[in-house]
Amino acid sequence: MQESGLKPILWKNKELILLDQRVLPGTTSYITAKTLEDCIFAIREMVVRGAPAIAITGAFGITLYWNSLVSKPSFSELKLKLSELLESRPTAVNLRLAIEEFSSRFPESNYSSFSLEEIQKGAEELALFMLSEDLENNLTLSNT
Repeated sequence: MQESGLKPILWKNKELILLDQRVLPGTTSYITAKTLEDCIFAIREMVVRGAPAIAITGAFGITLYWNSLVSKPSFSELKLKLSELLESRPTAVNLRLAIEEFSSRFPESNYSSFSLEEIQKGAEELALFMLSEDLENNLTLSNT
C-alpha cells in the first residue's frame, strides 16, 4: 500500500502536529500541539475534523498531559482533565471511546499501583496504536 504525502496527524519529538483543516483546500498549514490544552483547542475549534482524527487528537492530548507531569495526580484530578477533554466535543463518540479505553487501562481500583512512567508509556502506546490503525484503515479503503 502506498501512503499519500499529506498527513493530517504526526507525532514527532513528543509533539503533535496537526493539519489545520479549517484552511483546506486552499492552504496547507499545520499547528503544533504541545499540551492537552492545545489538543482541546484543536478539537473545539475544528482544526481536526472527523471522528477518528478527533479521537486520536484526544488520545495524544492525554499523552501530552501525562508527559508534562513530574508526579502522578490524584485520580480525581485525572478525571477532571479527562472531563475537560471530553467537553471539547461532547457529542464525539470516538473521543469518548478513546477516553474510556485509556481509563480502562488505568482504572481507579488499580490506579495507585501504576507508576507515572507506566501511565506515560501506556498513554503514548494507546495514541500511537490508534494513529497507526487509522492510517492502515485509510490505506485499505483507498485501495478498494
